[in-house]
Amino acid sequence: MERIVLRHLNGSKSNQVEEFPLNLFNELVIGRDPSSTVKYDPDRDDLVGRQHAKIVRDPAADGQFLITDLGSRNGTFVNKQRIVGAVKVMPGDLIQFGAGGPEFQFDIEPRPENALRPTRIAGEDAATAATNVVPPTREGVLPQNAAAQMGAMTNSTKVGKATVERMVKEAKGETHKYMFAGVAALIVVVALVAGGLLYKSRMDAAKLQNNLAQQNQSTSGQLATLGSNLDAVKERTSGMTPAEIAGSYTDATMKIEIGWNLINTRTGNPLMHLWIQNRTKGEDGKEKRIINTQQEWIAVYKAVNTDQGRKVEPFLTSNPNDSGLPIGSAATGSGFVVTSSGFVLTNMHVASPWKVDYSFAKEAFPGVLADESGKLITGQDGQVATLNNPILWVPSDTKQFGGSNLGYKSVEGRRDYLKVVFPKTESRIDAQFIRDSDRHDISLIKVNLPETFKFVELNDNYDTIKPGAPAFVIGYPGIEANQTVIVKYKANGGYPQPQEGNLPNPTLSVGVVSTILRDQEGVGGKDQIISSMGDIYQLNINTTGHGNSGGPVFDDQGRVIALFTYGIPGAGFQVSGAVPIRYAMELMKVTSVVKP
Repeated sequence: MERIVLRHLNGSKSNQVEEFPLNLFNELVIGRDPSSTVKYDPDRDDLVGRQHAKIVRDPAADGQFLITDLGSRNGTFVNKQRIVGAVKVMPGDLIQFGAGGPEFQFDIEPRPENALRPTRIAGEDAATAATNVVPPTREGVLPQNAAAQMGAMTNSTKVGKATVERMVKEAKGETHKYMFAGVAALIVVVALVAGGLLYKSRMDAAKLQNNLAQQNQSTSGQLATLGSNLDAVKERTSGMTPAEIAGSYTDATMKIEIGWNLINTRTGNPLMHLWIQNRTKGEDGKEKRIINTQQEWIAVYKAVNTDQGRKVEPFLTSNPNDSGLPIGSAATGSGFVVTSSGFVLTNMHVASPWKVDYSFAKEAFPGVLADESGKLITGQDGQVATLNNPILWVPSDTKQFGGSNLGYKSVEGRRDYLKVVFPKTESRIDAQFIRDSDRHDISLIKVNLPETFKFVELNDNYDTIKPGAPAFVIGYPGIEANQTVIVKYKANGGYPQPQEGNLPNPTLSVGVVSTILRDQEGVGGKDQIISSMGDIYQLNINTTGHGNSGGPVFDDQGRVIALFTYGIPGAGFQVSGAVPIRYAMELMKVTSVVKP
């Protein structure tokens, strides 16, 4: 079975080997995010981004792979060269995350046939070996007359004086002759050595000059590559344009549709807001209006006694014989994908609307007040007490039906449907609810599909952000401009049948962070400051309408810094707010509240 093999050379995963069968993994996402395929230590490998890079099959070349930097802060290096965009990666290549960061060797096992083999170091050939063998010792040759003399010496045991003197004289002559021959041979050897050294020095000089030329050419190429990379880094540092952000990340956003109603958890029955007819019989037997309004039906509100005093809520009933309006709604919002596996962030008031303020129909006011037994409350003048203005009420926090205890709620919301629609598509995809935040207006949901998803990079700049920072919002405002006529063609021919539908078309809003609202502890005798809306980035962005809630707020590097959350009514939606991404990142993991 073919598999990708990663041999980690340093960092927290040093000396580890990871294998990924190709029939199970279409891509490898590398980073410190818990959802990454190749996970680095979030504390020790701090040069690695949350989603730093990914490795995928090359669609244009079978058996080859591409590595892409996902807009990381420190960059991705292949064989010590920083990459921009998608780059081919071959078996044996070294991949590093950030200068000085952790690195591993990429490999495929078994290696494809077209993969280049490493260069073989050739062995010594016969000629080279022969030069290393010491030649045998040459036998010396005596002069011819010396041999004769030696023969004579062996044939005779007596030598005369004259003979001896003659032999010494001849030996001296031969000695001088051999000495002169030796000196001449030495001169020849010295000349040959000097010539060889001169030749070698000239060859070395030529080789050095050739090497310098090659190094200059290589340096020129490296400088050109470095200049190109520096241009890319400079372009990245200068910030992305709104068009670049929209083009890069629109596919990672979606419209969210939800329908819900409130239920009694003891019975499972839906709860309604009780309405009664605005007529009753007086003491004279004649019908009269309960309150002075032209409405034939009026809403009933209950005065509930709580530990914090008396609280007014809508009178809830699940009796099928009662008349009323269901507590629930159908709504839309926005969201964005944060992992390749399909986890999505949005606002809690989009995914769990019953946990935030409920919006009553304008016809619900004026309404009448009743006590906990259901009897209408009247004043000393005999007039029924009325409620003329909307109340602040969170459905899940109702005190009716016994209220709620830790781990148990007598009243809860039930999602009839939760669907997502990606931009410019028709199909509604069922989404799975994961969890709500206990600290802010954020929810986590999930979309399950076999393919991997385009996702965004998160940037927690809560401690460093300043007023004036650029902000770009992508969302799906619920306005009529998004209503599109879709033409359906019959499979068997015939005239096209127009069908009115909703084809999501996201909008891009551009502005800045105008101010930062956050709680501040009272230290050193200073007063404590509490933001009534929690920690919020206030924006000067026109949201173009409801439905943007839960959309991503990008910085000028294409990273999400917040979730768009609200616009201020009555201000033309020119003032809006976003929840810092820090709270969303907390929601994506489990954090103990008990210190070790």
